[in-house]
Amino acid sequence: MSLPPLLAGCHDLTEYSAESPSGVRVLDSGDLTVLGSMTGFEGGRTLQSMGNFEFLVVANTGLLYRADSEDLTIDLVYEVGQPYGPGYSGACLAPPARVYLLGAFDQLVEFSYASGAVLDEFPAGPHPVAICASPSLPRLYVCDGQDALLREVLTSDNTVFRTGELESPASAIVPSTVTDGLFFAVSEEEPMAWRIYTDGFLAAFPVELPAPACDVAALQDTAVFLAVHRGSGSDGSATLAAGAPLIQRMQNFPLSGQPVCACVDLVHDEFFVGSRLGDGNSRIYRIGFPSWDIEATGDIAGDVVDITTHSAGDRLLVLVSP
Repeated sequence: MSLPPLLAGCHDLTEYSAESPSGVRVLDSGDLTVLGSMTGFEGGRTLQSMGNFEFLVVANTGLLYRADSEDLTIDLVYEVGQPYGPGYSGACLAPPARVYLLGAFDQLVEFSYASGAVLDEFPAGPHPVAICASPSLPRLYVCDGQDALLREVLTSDNTVFRTGELESPASAIVPSTVTDGLFFAVSEEEPMAWRIYTDGFLAAFPVELPAPACDVAALQDTAVFLAVHRGSGSDGSATLAAGAPLIQRMQNFPLSGQPVCACVDLVHDEFFVGSRLGDGNSRIYRIGFPSWDIEATGDIAGDVVDITTHSAGDRLLVLVSP
């Protein structure tokens, strides 16, 4: 199904100040200062960097925005599905020039940002809640919030190829190593993560965490990951862990507010965590590896929704809501 863009060009768009209560903040990843800010992403749920200055925002209004962090403009807006409040909370890029979305009513959406067309809409479990793409193979990995299964989807025809069982539903999944197909996933119901091996067989091995986790990020070609814990009635934390098949070191970092998302800078081996402070502002943390330390913090306006590194690790994009 091919849909024309709802908006083309950027001549009538406006640059926005850092004080705007919602939108995307562009931060310097070094000192976490705000370089610019944009609005116009109503219902934004997730971010995807496209590697240069371009990025995507997926909204629960069923719209996908293609924007430029250098010019601070929204260049294209596409309709990718029906409006759906709890939907569109996850996305991943896949070659060639495609993005897979957790869409409306528990369906996955395959969209080509090269042609501006919705290529497919298909199921991959009763209630998909997390998705990522393999860095080396034409496959997706989808975690389900209802039956606690991990599904491997072939992107050649968008069919489920294999399934793996987890002890509880996973809330997030990310790739780690390319050579042996290692992924990490975390649970928001139980204090555990999983090392997931996909090379030759699909198997998950649990790792005990200090608390349930809502998000996870991992360094590439290592066994190092960071899990984010919201906290229960108090401030949250993040746990940095290293080692596979056995964890060799684990350290927990108390964080102010309610941490909700994490990402990794694969260029500088650093993690970033977005935490809601509860007063309409958020705090961004930079946690280093191998320093095992909080290296910088920065506060921004708005409640953080999602976060991603950008522009070869020099910038950070933060999606916020009012």
